[in-house]
Amino acid sequence: MSIATLQFPVVALSTTLMHYAVLQQDISPMAATIPFLLFNIIIPMIRMGPANIWTLSAMAVYLSSALRYLDVAQLQKEVVHKWSFNDYCEYMISFEVSDKSPKKAEDKKEPLRTMQQRAVPYEDMTYDYLKKEAITLLIKFFVWNLILMHIILNRKDWYPKPYEIASSLSFMRDCYLLGIACAMALDMSFTLFNHASSLYFKIPFVPIMNHPYLATSVGDFWSNRWNLIVHNNLRRGIFTPFLRSFGYTLPLPKGVRIAPHVLMMGAFATFLFSGIFHEWMIFVMFELPTIGEQLSYFLVQGIMSTLEIVVKKYVLKTFGINLEKTIPYPIKIVYTNMVMILSSPLFLNPYIRENLLTKYHPGYALMWKPSY
Repeated sequence: MSIATLQFPVVALSTTLMHYAVLQQDISPMAATIPFLLFNIIIPMIRMGPANIWTLSAMAVYLSSALRYLDVAQLQKEVVHKWSFNDYCEYMISFEVSDKSPKKAEDKKEPLRTMQQRAVPYEDMTYDYLKKEAITLLIKFFVWNLILMHIILNRKDWYPKPYEIASSLSFMRDCYLLGIACAMALDMSFTLFNHASSLYFKIPFVPIMNHPYLATSVGDFWSNRWNLIVHNNLRRGIFTPFLRSFGYTLPLPKGVRIAPHVLMMGAFATFLFSGIFHEWMIFVMFELPTIGEQLSYFLVQGIMSTLEIVVKKYVLKTFGINLEKTIPYPIKIVYTNMVMILSSPLFLNPYIRENLLTKYHPGYALMWKPSY
């Protein structure tokens, strides 16, 4: 890990401290947030060293902090002004706050239903619970290494040979395995970080993943199972303001429903933003012009999510059949996994081309220094 790479979290931390200080002044959260959001997006474009797992982790720090600033910008300054630094850190880090926090007074926001349902109260984090979590984490780490070792040792040439079905199928299989490895890496790192912050602030533990491989639709995958923390940021920072621009306020008044076309456009706008942001990440990490693969991937996900809504509504209205209840659970899981398998190369191609995996010793997976 180079010293240059350490500049990422240092800059993010110093920016956070300045952000809190400015928020305490007589200025709206949005006005205080814009310069720090721009700072966090522009600064990483200065090359900090070779692309590796540490650079990737540092980019995650920037992603988190930039989205959190955007989230805080949605709050009322009367609420933010009452925060102590401990309250601010609590909100920035964990997305769940204790009863003493003024955030409880900010009742205009949509509740984090998915995350609250899965949150583990601080009182339940006993020694036995933490021991069980530690054992689970070790098992995940072992499986994660097995997956990466399989990919590194068996994929001398990533891309399939033309017109060879077996080669194409193995390519899709390993792309899917690599996607699972990415999910496990996110899950393990955030589990450690969120447990530490929960124990320090004495607040509920919020998991980042909710068994994404068991998703019953593309919409379910992105809304309820994959990276719930970033999903919440995008929902509050992109989706909710988009709805407000059409005159909707959350939570919705009783009896008010969001028009289907507005709902679909809002979801699509969120996927579009996510795609653009991932294109930026690839550009920053590899110093290469992007060719739209990340954007295409998220647009495909947005299109599939929208199609699911349209088809379900059409079938229900025309034939009176509720597909959500009619289709067996295993078939829905297979369908969702097939969509993810077929679209995964679009997301993973930039990392494959840069040999991000094969630059590391196979037995050490992604945790140790490069072999070159």
